[in-house]
Amino acid sequence: MKSLLLASLALAPVAYAENASVTEAAGSSFHISTQGHAMFLNSKDAEDAAAKTAYNLIHENKISADFKDVQGDLTFSNRWNPNGNKESNSAFVVEKKTLSHAWTDGKLTLGDSYQELGRGIALSLYRDTAFGVDNTLEGVAIKQSLSQVTLSGMAGRINSVTNPVALNPVTNPLLNRNVWIASTQANVKISQPVTVGGHYLFSANKPNDVSVIDKKWHTAGITVAANGLADSIDLYGETNVLLTEGAGANQLNYPTGNGTFVSAAWSEENWRVKAEVKDYRNFYYDFRRPPTLEDDVVVTLNTQDVTAARFGVERGLGLKTNVYASILAGHDRVENGDLRHAIAGGKWLGPWRSAFEAKLGYRWVNAKNNLTHGGLKFKLPTFKGQSVELEYRKQIANKNLDSYRIIEDRNQTTLGYNFNEQWNVGMGYEFVPTNPIDTQAHFVNVNGTYKAGPFITKAFVGQTSGGTLCSGGVCRQVPPFSGAYLEGTYSF
Repeated sequence: MKSLLLASLALAPVAYAENASVTEAAGSSFHISTQGHAMFLNSKDAEDAAAKTAYNLIHENKISADFKDVQGDLTFSNRWNPNGNKESNSAFVVEKKTLSHAWTDGKLTLGDSYQELGRGIALSLYRDTAFGVDNTLEGVAIKQSLSQVTLSGMAGRINSVTNPVALNPVTNPLLNRNVWIASTQANVKISQPVTVGGHYLFSANKPNDVSVIDKKWHTAGITVAANGLADSIDLYGETNVLLTEGAGANQLNYPTGNGTFVSAAWSEENWRVKAEVKDYRNFYYDFRRPPTLEDDVVVTLNTQDVTAARFGVERGLGLKTNVYASILAGHDRVENGDLRHAIAGGKWLGPWRSAFEAKLGYRWVNAKNNLTHGGLKFKLPTFKGQSVELEYRKQIANKNLDSYRIIEDRNQTTLGYNFNEQWNVGMGYEFVPTNPIDTQAHFVNVNGTYKAGPFITKAFVGQTSGGTLCSGGVCRQVPPFSGAYLEGTYSF
């Protein structure tokens, strides 16, 4: 607990000092606000018993001001690492800066902005705090609607956050390079439910140690959307072509890439049916987040070279109780195997306002690997405004079936108690019996959350087993964690 006391002392002046100057001009249209996120880490390398304890204090703050139709944002960060790599310390780093002007049918943005083309197949610059992802366009973006036509364009360079406030941040995709982009997009409303669009994206990569561009990308795509057909049908289709060419000293030849996604959904009364198809071929471009069709998956996903279709059905049974099932089938060209993924589950409301959820899935790539994953979740109200929650998740993976077989068995149990809207506490236990004999198999932790007005504080002490972590349809391998952290967010 000494770690948490140190964390509290470290975070308190950061949170309160940053907000002391936040004001609002009474009776005027000028407003200023701030949002912050800070984390104090006190951890050891879970796989190296001789490693020193590492301390890290990471803080990010966003200050926003708006006057009538003009808004400005400034995001800065700082990092304090007293016993680690001193070069990672930074007292003040400007991460993002934005100035925008909006009018009835359009908007102009200078500086940093999040951008996406279509469903993210061609380009997706987004923020995900779970992995410390924060990619923006640093440049100019404009959007204008003219009757049935909406036009937009942008140009600049991709900007990634330097000091991500995250327990398991991803590696900065812009290390040792710059990526410049420019795009144009048009959407035309053909009729009330039908919209047709097209986009073009140019990208150029320049390594920091050379003075010329060494790779260029050209992406062109078409989208078609129809929502509310016959009051219950939604359709979407998109296809993209990616041309990659070497430049300067890079004279490599790259294959043409294609990315297509189609979705059809029907909803009526207690039924929902959805069919989706993805076909991604040689689509190797770092800044994208296409539909995966595997939101529940717990393995690393391939979204560059894979074809698959998914069909899902959900049926409501009354009293907010429903069952669902889906099946995905396709071919993974990276693993060179046929892919299948089946999921079934349901949610039921029981006596005393209790809630129960069960889910079971099986994913396999023929002769390559397979994975069984399932979970149970139970919630029971206790006293007024209070409840207890229990969850169990299990994953059994068989890897490298075509060579040296590896079995990975993961079991995770969490128990939580909600005292009210402000307080909740919990504990977790993970059991990984397939870990090597010289590595621990049991992991225990405790955690808590406290909300006080604009402040949210989360505390964690203990260990986790690592493994695959998924967020927003993107999955990554994360290392085990041993130590404590205190995380705080605030908004005024």
